[in-house]
Amino acid sequence: MRALAVIALLLLAGCQKSFDERYEDAQKKMASQAASIDQELAVKASEAAMGEAAASEAAASPSPSAPPS
Repeated sequence: MRALAVIALLLLAGCQKSFDERYEDAQKKMASQAASIDQELAVKASEAAMGEAAASEAAASPSPSAPPS
């Protein structure tokens, strides 16, 4: 009975990925997440720059509804 448990344990241990395979998988996952974060930051930076440009244009041009003095 113990021998059967030991054999089952050894078979299960042989099914696991090696350290190198797990490292490579983790590295790919982290690179993917980093690219996603970089993309999100680029979009937000672009939106912020567009908002600042619109605000500076609005401040520079006079309001069309203001009556001339």
